[in-house]
Amino acid sequence: MEISEIIALAGILATAIIAVISILIQGKRQKEQEQREEKLHQEQLKKQEQSHLDQLKREDEIRKLNKEDQAHIEFSLYCNFFGPEDGQFLTEVNLMAENKGNRLQLFPEIMLRIRGIKKNESLSLYGKLQNVNFPHKVLEEINIIDKENLNFYFVEPHVNQRFTFTTLIPEEFKFICVHATFHYDEATPHTVEKIIKIE
Repeated sequence: MEISEIIALAGILATAIIAVISILIQGKRQKEQEQREEKLHQEQLKKQEQSHLDQLKREDEIRKLNKEDQAHIEFSLYCNFFGPEDGQFLTEVNLMAENKGNRLQLFPEIMLRIRGIKKNESLSLYGKLQNVNFPHKVLEEINIIDKENLNFYFVEPHVNQRFTFTTLIPEEFKFICVHATFHYDEATPHTVEKIIKIE
């Protein structure tokens, strides 16, 4: 083999070796780049997951702060009077229960009582708090839910439900104090009271 052939072969070998080394280096760089990208991707996923967990935690704290998982009932009442007929007013007591919470609210009982002041009586105060005295029992405290036919009333979330009770009030009364109560649980009553002039 002549010198020129050896030199040519050496050049080819050198070129091949350089190409192989170049391919190996490129492969190594590409692998390192892929590893860096994978590491960056995993870090981003971890950050996104942590951000999601933080968001859920904040939402949970807001729910607790706003008591969204607890009952939220706005309780009010009004009355309609018809008559008088035979010395009595037909009286419709309307109890409004607006469920502003996110859970169903059951009402196993709603207690109602009415006291009154007659037309010929003067207004008076009683007790340490100096509340107005309604001396006459017009309606003894009763559960307006007919337990013989119903176990409970209920109000769905975000619904304003009216419960109606009808009774008779003698026309001798000028003012009545209507008081209603229900319980979220045994230790948590919710009451509403309203003074109404009968006209």
